[in-house]
Amino acid sequence: MPPLPLPKGRIHEHFCVGDIWFRSEDGFLFGVCQQRISQKSFVISDMLEVLPLKASPIDVDLSSTLLEILLNHITSLQPKKLETNFDHTEALLSACEKWGIDQCILKRFRQRMYDLSVEDPWELLFWPAERRDRHMDRAALERMTPATFTRGRKRHRGRNA
Repeated sequence: MPPLPLPKGRIHEHFCVGDIWFRSEDGFLFGVCQQRISQKSFVISDMLEVLPLKASPIDVDLSSTLLEILLNHITSLQPKKLETNFDHTEALLSACEKWGIDQCILKRFRQRMYDLSVEDPWELLFWPAERRDRHMDRAALERMTPATFTRGRKRHRGRNA
């Protein structure tokens, strides 16, 4: 089989080789080994059974910054430490759930959300409430002190305000 032509677009410097390509919201292309990502994502694995490789690039609803973080955690044996804020971690966790990412990777993003909620558990409480995630709701309530509860949320994001 002849090699597939390289997709047109800006290619990410750390993900510049692969037999499957993803395109971020801001137009960067990320090359990834099909076998590696299929091992970590049952959704991608199922999708690749049906779609030919030439259907790549696959558009992803993440910025190049977030897609790099996600692919780093999916493809790397020693991924970088997560240093994301709550909103970015929420987007990454949602992408993991949407893609059916391996539970071990999903736990990293969930743990980051727990860690970020130490100062303001209200953020952690509102997000899972929208998704009916009882485990995360319970974790948020366990972090609440009487003072935190009566104070209310520190910040209000647009959709929850």
